[in-house]
Amino acid sequence: GGRIGNEIAALSEAGHHIEFLAWNRNPSIDSEQTKWRNTPIHLIHHSAPFTSPKIIFHLKFAYRLFLQRADRMEISFDAIHCTHYIFLPLSFRLARKYSAKVVYDAYEIHSLDFSQYFPFGKRFAEILFKLIENRFATKANLILTVDTAKDAIEQRYRQINLNVEVLNNFPDLSFPSNPEKEKNLKKIYEERKIIVYIGGIEERKGLLVSLDALQKVRLENPEVKLLLIGSFGKEIVEAEKQILRLNLQEHVEFINWLPYDEMFLYLKTAKIGMALYQPDLHNLACGKGGGRKCFDYMKAGLPVIAPEFGEIGASVKDEKCGILVDTTNPEQIARTMTYLLQHPDEAQTMGLKGRKAVEEKYNWNIEKQKLLKAYERLLSNGS
Repeated sequence: GGRIGNEIAALSEAGHHIEFLAWNRNPSIDSEQTKWRNTPIHLIHHSAPFTSPKIIFHLKFAYRLFLQRADRMEISFDAIHCTHYIFLPLSFRLARKYSAKVVYDAYEIHSLDFSQYFPFGKRFAEILFKLIENRFATKANLILTVDTAKDAIEQRYRQINLNVEVLNNFPDLSFPSNPEKEKNLKKIYEERKIIVYIGGIEERKGLLVSLDALQKVRLENPEVKLLLIGSFGKEIVEAEKQILRLNLQEHVEFINWLPYDEMFLYLKTAKIGMALYQPDLHNLACGKGGGRKCFDYMKAGLPVIAPEFGEIGASVKDEKCGILVDTTNPEQIARTMTYLLQHPDEAQTMGLKGRKAVEEKYNWNIEKQKLLKAYERLLSNGS
């Protein structure tokens, strides 16, 4: 799913043969090969840390395993689509071996994110990483990147590479439906007013401040319930303590990560979608096309509570499909939640505006055409 899944599907549907090689750093997953939408996925097994610069000490071994697997596949590649900066050296090595083009898919703000691994010298680490990344990105045949505040990342890449395309991580226009499941969910939550959050469940996305706000909302709306749907990090321990301290056990439900189609059914039961991004360096750097959860809520026809800082909530403001707030202020968030719950007609109007905007412009169908045209240029004229 997500951006990479959409890219694989788009290229495959356009007639390209895709082989997906992925590093499995979790030894508990032992399958050799799986499929995703008929695309072969080759898992390369080698244990390594997930959020530590120590991963660089494992690259030599991982690269060797990738090269060995590529040899066994006996396929001649026309393009190597690199979806992570740590694979840039490997991608160019494979490209030389197979006379292939290199596509660097920089779908995160890599230099900024990498620098956050370091307890000290973050700015130095960011500058150093940019220099190393630029060395490889200059040689790429195509760079795919994301929308950032003031187009900063796009402009940086355009200074070193002539072939850059911005792809927004917008949802597609399929509307998952499962009448039986929807009926069951509506029955489960029929007496509750559901507020929903989807994505990584962590404080930089507003986990703890949402609980503080909920505690205030439930005083006037005792039937309110917050569904937190996604992947849990270590901060869930603190969240569980806060739930007990605020006596919110009956008002919060954690639901582990779900496939997109199933997750979307939960959105249909909700009254409000929350995107309480906190103003850290990453979120401040996100552009108008960032903040995927905002667009998923809009697609589901939900009014969105989004940040007033930076550009990440700009689409919500432009389309008048929600309310922007100071996401560090639980009192303001609570007032906004209460307002939307107590003004259902206005909330519904906002939701319908959001859905219309997704159908017309904030959708993957438009971004897909940009991807396919970029690949067509890449493979036809050698640029």
